[in-house]
Amino acid sequence: MSKRIYVAESIAGTIINAGVSFAKESISLTKGVHERDKTNPMLAPERFAIREQVMQKTIGAVVMSIAGAEAIVNEQLANYTNEKLLGGYYGEASIEGRKRLAAVQNEGVFDKRQNALDKAQIILQVLDLPALDRGTNPVQDFSALIALRNALVHSEFKPRPHGSAFSMEERDALERRLIKRFASNSIVPDTASFIWQRCLGSGCAKWSAETACQFRNVFFKALGIGHAVRILWDCDNA
Repeated sequence: MSKRIYVAESIAGTIINAGVSFAKESISLTKGVHERDKTNPMLAPERFAIREQVMQKTIGAVVMSIAGAEAIVNEQLANYTNEKLLGGYYGEASIEGRKRLAAVQNEGVFDKRQNALDKAQIILQVLDLPALDRGTNPVQDFSALIALRNALVHSEFKPRPHGSAFSMEERDALERRLIKRFASNSIVPDTASFIWQRCLGSGCAKWSAETACQFRNVFFKALGIGHAVRILWDCDNA
Protein backbone atom coordinates (compact mmCIF):
# COMPACT_ATOMS: atom_id res chain seq x y z
CA MET A 1 0.00 0.00 0.00
CA SER A 2 1.45 3.33 -1.02
CA LYS A 3 2.05 6.02 1.60
CA ARG A 4 -0.25 9.02 1.71
CA ILE A 5 1.79 12.21 1.62
CA TYR A 6 1.00 15.91 1.88
CA VAL A 7 2.89 18.57 -0.06
CA ALA A 8 2.98 22.27 0.77
CA GLU A 9 4.37 24.20 -2.18
CA SER A 10 4.87 27.96 -2.06
CA ILE A 11 3.28 29.95 -4.88
CA ALA A 12 3.61 33.50 -3.51
CA GLY A 13 6.86 34.31 -5.28
CA THR A 14 5.50 33.11 -8.61
CA ILE A 15 2.41 35.29 -8.23
CA ILE A 16 4.56 38.31 -7.37
CA ASN A 17 6.66 37.58 -10.45
CA ALA A 18 3.50 37.41 -12.57
CA GLY A 19 2.84 41.02 -11.54
CA VAL A 20 6.41 41.92 -12.53
CA SER A 21 5.93 40.25 -15.92
CA PHE A 22 2.77 42.24 -16.57
CA ALA A 23 4.59 45.42 -15.57
CA LYS A 24 7.49 44.71 -17.91
CA GLU A 25 5.07 44.13 -20.79
CA SER A 26 3.34 47.43 -20.05
CA ILE A 27 6.71 49.23 -20.02
CA SER A 28 7.81 47.56 -23.26
CA LEU A 29 4.59 48.44 -25.08
CA THR A 30 4.85 52.06 -23.94
CA LYS A 31 8.45 52.31 -25.03
CA GLY A 32 7.47 50.92 -28.43
CA VAL A 33 4.92 53.69 -28.94
CA HIS A 34 7.48 56.41 -28.16
CA GLU A 35 10.09 54.81 -30.43
CA ARG A 36 7.54 54.63 -33.23
CA ASP A 37 6.52 58.27 -32.71
CA LYS A 38 10.07 59.38 -33.49
CA THR A 39 9.82 58.17 -37.09
CA ASN A 40 6.31 57.14 -38.07
CA PRO A 41 3.62 58.16 -35.56
CA MET A 42 0.75 55.72 -35.16
CA LEU A 43 -2.66 56.48 -36.56
CA ALA A 44 -5.46 56.86 -34.01
CA PRO A 45 -6.95 53.32 -34.31
CA GLU A 46 -3.55 51.66 -33.87
CA ARG A 47 -2.68 53.93 -30.96
CA PHE A 48 -6.01 53.13 -29.31
CA ALA A 49 -5.30 49.40 -29.62
CA ILE A 50 -1.87 49.77 -27.98
CA ARG A 51 -3.34 51.96 -25.26
CA GLU A 52 -5.82 49.21 -24.47
CA GLN A 53 -3.02 46.66 -24.27
CA VAL A 54 -1.01 48.88 -21.93
CA MET A 55 -4.03 49.34 -19.67
CA GLN A 56 -4.72 45.59 -19.67
CA LYS A 57 -1.12 44.74 -18.74
CA THR A 58 -1.18 47.40 -16.03
CA ILE A 59 -4.37 45.97 -14.55
CA GLY A 60 -2.65 42.59 -14.54
CA ALA A 61 0.30 44.09 -12.67
CA VAL A 62 -1.97 45.69 -10.06
CA VAL A 63 -4.13 42.62 -9.44
CA MET A 64 -1.28 40.11 -9.40
CA SER A 65 0.88 42.30 -7.16
CA ILE A 66 -1.83 42.36 -4.51
CA ALA A 67 -2.55 38.66 -5.00
CA GLY A 68 1.13 37.90 -4.49
CA ALA A 69 1.30 40.01 -1.34
CA GLU A 70 -1.78 38.25 0.03
CA ALA A 71 -0.18 34.88 -0.71
CA ILE A 72 3.01 35.92 1.09
CA VAL A 73 1.08 36.85 4.25
CA ASN A 74 -1.06 33.70 4.10
CA GLU A 75 1.96 31.46 3.62
CA GLN A 76 3.76 33.02 6.57
CA LEU A 77 0.64 32.60 8.71
CA ALA A 78 0.58 28.90 7.80
CA ASN A 79 4.32 28.63 8.41
CA TYR A 80 3.91 29.95 11.95
CA THR A 81 0.77 28.02 12.89
CA ASN A 82 0.54 24.73 10.95
CA GLU A 83 2.27 21.93 12.82
CA LYS A 84 2.52 19.89 9.61
CA LEU A 85 4.91 22.43 8.11
CA LEU A 86 8.18 21.40 9.72
CA GLY A 87 11.52 23.11 9.44
CA GLY A 88 10.22 26.63 8.85
CA TYR A 89 12.30 29.71 9.72
CA TYR A 90 10.56 31.75 12.38
CA GLY A 91 12.77 34.82 12.65
CA GLU A 92 12.19 36.74 15.88
CA ALA A 93 8.97 34.93 16.82
CA SER A 94 9.03 33.03 20.10
CA ILE A 95 7.50 29.62 20.69
CA GLU A 96 4.90 31.30 22.91
CA GLY A 97 4.11 33.80 20.18
CA ARG A 98 3.58 31.07 17.62
CA LYS A 99 1.25 29.26 20.03
CA ARG A 100 -0.75 32.47 20.54
CA LEU A 101 -0.96 32.96 16.79
CA ALA A 102 -2.25 29.42 16.28
CA ALA A 103 -4.86 30.00 18.98
CA VAL A 104 -5.96 33.27 17.40
CA GLN A 105 -6.28 31.58 14.03
CA ASN A 106 -8.38 28.79 15.53
CA GLU A 107 -10.69 31.43 17.01
CA GLY A 108 -11.49 32.63 13.49
CA VAL A 109 -9.83 36.05 13.74
CA PHE A 110 -8.43 35.75 10.21
CA ASP A 111 -10.83 35.66 7.27
CA LYS A 112 -10.86 36.29 3.54
CA ARG A 113 -12.31 39.78 3.94
CA GLN A 114 -9.10 41.10 5.50
CA ASN A 115 -6.54 42.63 3.20
CA ALA A 116 -2.88 41.65 3.33
CA LEU A 117 -1.83 44.72 5.31
CA ASP A 118 -4.44 44.27 8.06
CA LYS A 119 -3.66 40.56 8.33
CA ALA A 120 0.08 41.24 8.52
CA GLN A 121 -0.46 43.74 11.33
CA ILE A 122 -2.49 41.21 13.33
CA ILE A 123 0.22 38.58 12.87
CA LEU A 124 2.91 40.96 14.12
CA GLN A 125 0.78 42.10 17.05
CA VAL A 126 0.07 38.56 18.21
CA LEU A 127 3.74 37.61 17.85
CA ASP A 128 4.61 40.69 19.94
CA LEU A 129 6.74 42.12 17.13
CA PRO A 130 6.90 45.75 15.89
CA ALA A 131 3.96 46.84 13.74
CA LEU A 132 4.43 48.15 10.22
CA ASP A 133 4.44 51.96 10.16
CA ARG A 134 1.29 53.07 8.35
CA GLY A 135 2.58 56.64 8.22
CA THR A 136 5.55 55.94 5.93
CA ASN A 137 6.35 54.14 2.70
CA PRO A 138 6.20 51.45 1.53
CA VAL A 139 3.19 50.86 3.78
CA GLN A 140 1.36 53.98 2.57
CA ASP A 141 2.04 52.99 -1.04
CA PHE A 142 0.82 49.47 -0.35
CA SER A 143 -2.39 50.79 1.22
CA ALA A 144 -2.95 52.94 -1.89
CA LEU A 145 -2.28 49.91 -4.11
CA ILE A 146 -4.93 47.95 -2.20
CA ALA A 147 -7.38 50.81 -2.81
CA LEU A 148 -6.57 50.79 -6.55
CA ARG A 149 -6.98 47.03 -6.80
CA ASN A 150 -10.32 47.20 -4.98
CA ALA A 151 -11.52 50.01 -7.23
CA LEU A 152 -10.69 47.88 -10.27
CA VAL A 153 -12.20 44.57 -9.19
CA HIS A 154 -15.26 46.28 -7.68
CA SER A 155 -15.43 49.02 -10.30
CA GLU A 156 -18.18 51.62 -10.29
CA PHE A 157 -19.31 53.23 -13.53
CA LYS A 158 -19.90 56.78 -12.34
CA PRO A 159 -19.09 60.39 -13.30
CA ARG A 160 -15.94 61.78 -11.70
CA PRO A 161 -14.66 65.39 -11.59
CA HIS A 162 -12.43 66.06 -14.60
CA GLY A 163 -10.60 69.04 -16.02
CA SER A 164 -8.86 72.15 -14.79
CA ALA A 165 -12.13 73.65 -13.51
CA PHE A 166 -11.84 71.33 -10.49
CA SER A 167 -9.21 71.83 -7.81
CA MET A 168 -7.29 68.81 -6.58
CA GLU A 169 -9.36 68.88 -3.39
CA GLU A 170 -12.49 68.43 -5.52
CA ARG A 171 -11.14 65.49 -7.51
CA ASP A 172 -12.03 61.85 -6.93
CA ALA A 173 -10.57 60.41 -3.70
CA LEU A 174 -8.73 57.67 -5.60
CA GLU A 175 -7.15 60.20 -7.96
CA ARG A 176 -5.97 62.32 -5.04
CA ARG A 177 -4.47 59.25 -3.41
CA LEU A 178 -2.59 58.02 -6.48
CA ILE A 179 -1.66 60.95 -8.67
CA LYS A 180 1.72 61.71 -7.07
CA ARG A 181 2.78 58.09 -6.56
CA PHE A 182 3.77 57.27 -10.15
CA ALA A 183 4.14 58.81 -13.61
CA SER A 184 0.91 59.11 -15.59
CA ASN A 185 0.32 57.07 -18.74
CA SER A 186 2.56 58.80 -21.28
CA ILE A 187 0.76 57.53 -24.40
CA VAL A 188 -2.48 59.37 -23.69
CA PRO A 189 -2.99 63.16 -23.72
CA ASP A 190 -2.56 65.14 -20.51
CA THR A 191 -6.22 66.09 -20.92
CA ALA A 192 -7.39 62.46 -20.69
CA SER A 193 -9.21 61.36 -17.54
CA PHE A 194 -7.00 60.18 -14.73
CA ILE A 195 -9.38 57.32 -13.92
CA TRP A 196 -8.76 55.27 -15.90
CA GLN A 197 -6.63 56.41 -18.85
CA ARG A 198 -3.81 58.38 -17.24
CA CYS A 199 -3.75 56.09 -14.20
CA LEU A 200 -3.36 52.75 -15.96
CA GLY A 201 -0.02 53.21 -17.66
CA SER A 202 3.47 51.76 -17.37
CA GLY A 203 4.32 54.02 -14.43
CA CYS A 204 1.47 52.54 -12.43
CA ALA A 205 2.42 49.01 -13.49
CA LYS A 206 6.02 49.40 -12.33
CA TRP A 207 4.93 51.09 -9.08
CA SER A 208 2.53 48.24 -8.35
CA ALA A 209 5.19 45.56 -8.70
CA GLU A 210 7.78 47.54 -6.74
CA THR A 211 5.29 48.31 -3.97
CA ALA A 212 4.34 44.66 -3.49
CA CYS A 213 8.01 43.69 -3.40
CA GLN A 214 8.83 46.38 -0.84
CA PHE A 215 5.83 45.41 1.30
CA ARG A 216 7.13 41.86 1.32
CA ASN A 217 10.54 43.10 2.45
CA VAL A 218 9.29 45.25 5.36
CA PHE A 219 6.96 42.46 6.52
CA PHE A 220 9.79 39.94 6.51
CA LYS A 221 12.06 42.43 8.29
CA ALA A 222 9.44 42.92 11.02
CA LEU A 223 9.27 39.13 11.40
CA GLY A 224 13.04 39.00 11.75
CA ILE A 225 13.54 37.29 8.42
CA GLY A 226 16.34 39.26 6.80
CA HIS A 227 16.00 38.00 3.24
CA ALA A 228 15.22 41.08 1.12
CA VAL A 229 14.46 40.84 -2.60
CA ARG A 230 14.47 43.38 -5.41
CA ILE A 231 13.21 43.50 -8.96
CA LEU A 232 15.72 43.49 -11.82
CA TRP A 233 14.15 45.69 -14.49
CA ASP A 234 15.66 44.65 -17.81
CA CYS A 235 13.47 47.09 -19.77
CA ASP A 236 15.35 50.10 -21.11
CA ASN A 237 14.38 53.28 -19.26
CA ALA A 238 12.19 51.28 -16.90
